Amino acid sequence: APHLLSPQRILALIRHFREARYDLVQTHLDYSNILGSIAGRVTGTPVIATLHSTSKEPRFHNPLRQTLETWMLRYGAQAVVAVGEQVAQAHAPRMKGHSIDVIPNAVPEIPPLDAEKRAALRTRLGATPQDVVLISVGRLAAPKGYPDLLQAFAQLAPEYPQAILWVVGDGDLWDALHAQRAALGLQTRVHFLGRRSDVPDLLNAADIFVSASHWEGLPLAVLEAMMAGLPVVATAVGDTPNIVPLGASRLVPPHQPAALAQALGTLVKDPATRARWGATSKAYAREHFGVGAWMERLKSLYARVLAREET
Repeated sequence: APHLLSPQRILALIRHFREARYDLVQTHLDYSNILGSIAGRVTGTPVIATLHSTSKEPRFHNPLRQTLETWMLRYGAQAVVAVGEQVAQAHAPRMKGHSIDVIPNAVPEIPPLDAEKRAALRTRLGATPQDVVLISVGRLAAPKGYPDLLQAFAQLAPEYPQAILWVVGDGDLWDALHAQRAALGLQTRVHFLGRRSDVPDLLNAADIFVSASHWEGLPLAVLEAMMAGLPVVATAVGDTPNIVPLGASRLVPPHQPAALAQALGTLVKDPATRARWGATSKAYAREHFGVGAWMERLKSLYARVLAREET
């Protein structure tokens, strides 16, 4: 298959834009931002490019791609959107004064599971009614900090025998994390669930959400956990500090399993705080990151871009 930035792909997209005659196109992530902005420039189609990451991952350090994207963000796109404040700040230097609109991602409502279904799902996954289920959702990849999370859980486990951990997701570290679990003697306490299509139900069936990420943009997994009414313990990276409710969540520095273990322990032993923080999380997510508010922000941006094109 041709490279994503090959002439064939660029010409095919230009043809598609011409045939479709879109009023406006919004692109997401680096390759789409580059390709869409080129096709938009050639065909006169207004393009809004969307930035999702703070660009600290090694995969973003391709100089040619970065230069191309920077040029197209500045001169190809009619508007640039970042999904969080930290994302906007990370990209501001290369925009050289060109503005970035911040429109945080939204997550849909997650309806609660009825008690019977919740109990059945927990039982199926090896959790008793007395267990406190910690859940983490994400790619099993280095940026997500799963080795730190397993270390933290190993420190937590002896003091809190009721705690178990569900890890939802797949990725390059699958085998290494299984080996680490075995080395730590946590086979009966840590459950790798792989990719799942029922993540909302799993969130509803759990008691605490945990993220040990080393870097993030705006973490959708955290927002989804909040929308499910879970208290959040997470690393203070990317836009995470900007999206969790102050006083009803716990943030710790990345790369510090001991701090993570301590923060989790305070919630594992305190069901009243878990319930209170969870309710606050849900209300906060609904108010600030619901689909309705997000759509209004986008509609306003679309109207602004289209009005500018008509003048």
